[in-house]
Amino acid sequence: DLDNDGWLDFYAGTGDPDLRTLVPNKMYHNVRGRFVDVTAPGGFGHIQKGHGIAFGDVDLDGDQDILDNQGGAYAGDTYPKALFLNPGNANRWITLILEGTEANRGAVGTRLRLEIDTPTGPRQLFRTVGVGSSFGGNSLRQEIGLGDATAISAVELRWPGGEPLTRTPQAFLGFLETGSWSAFFDSAATVMHESAHGFHADNGLWQQRTTCYIRGDLHIAVDIIPTPARSLIRARLPDDSTRLYAGTYLTGEQGQRGFFEILEELNCYVMDMTTYAVFGDELDILGVSGRDGAVSFFLFLQIYLGALRAEQPATWQQICDQPAVRQFIDVEWRAMHFWLAIADRYPALGIHDGEVRRHLYQADRMGELAACLGFALEAGPCRDRQPGE
Repeated sequence: DLDNDGWLDFYAGTGDPDLRTLVPNKMYHNVRGRFVDVTAPGGFGHIQKGHGIAFGDVDLDGDQDILDNQGGAYAGDTYPKALFLNPGNANRWITLILEGTEANRGAVGTRLRLEIDTPTGPRQLFRTVGVGSSFGGNSLRQEIGLGDATAISAVELRWPGGEPLTRTPQAFLGFLETGSWSAFFDSAATVMHESAHGFHADNGLWQQRTTCYIRGDLHIAVDIIPTPARSLIRARLPDDSTRLYAGTYLTGEQGQRGFFEILEELNCYVMDMTTYAVFGDELDILGVSGRDGAVSFFLFLQIYLGALRAEQPATWQQICDQPAVRQFIDVEWRAMHFWLAIADRYPALGIHDGEVRRHLYQADRMGELAACLGFALEAGPCRDRQPGE
């Protein structure tokens, strides 16, 4: 799906093993059932042999990229592969990771049906988990373009040999064939993802890109903030209250995907929270420093800057004039609660160990908060607030 509009396109790898055959590869864009040749504008028309074509989100940015194996069958025909990175657009998308337990682990053969809401009415999308086409092995992740969808009303999965499984949240991270866990997010969720570069900047907000599985009975309603060793979850409870939890990865060795389990309830009640993440080495201008491998969380840093604005306007202005600050802080707000995740750049995907320090503060005493937070940034964690404090 070149443009994440939900209509599947196709790329034809052409050519004959004979070196005298020159037939360019072809890319066809599906425009609501009518195919348009976009080979030339997309630069897809290689005349080398297209012996293997594979699709998948190589750079984990939400759109499908294309790998073209162009070498030939004859000795000496060793033309290198071509990787077409999709620049993407503003269309919505979702990636589903399916893992079979009774069926095959890769969930090959599973059929999916998505019901989405769009400005022009409801729409259904159908996909099947497959191993590829001809000589190409596509990604087993279901990378599905949603076009201008405003919500996902339901997802139905039919595992090989199993009964249909239907879920009705707004977004998903993963499905396990058996088990009682769930990962349900509302449409306002900030879902953080992992990439080989650690963090990804999107529209001025830093997002960490990852995929993880959730285990437990809680319906995760808003934010999941994965970190190398622990994560924070804002969960909506059955009585519609909102609490903050900390958890960690369970199974999974270094470099492998693991499960996520809620470990403890943090000592604070969260009414509203916006999530940001930023590289630790880009926070020097705030006086924030951390050891290599450390991960720190700071609650109400926004309010600290608000207090700084009131008490030391010159210093506040100097900090807020820095581009790196404006990338992740709305400097005009004085009472926006959020967590700031600070992590080192890790060289590879996987599960990394890291130290976590927690700072929980009251939001109504800005002067005290500024002093406490300023001390904490240098001296380490303050004492956690107890329930009711």
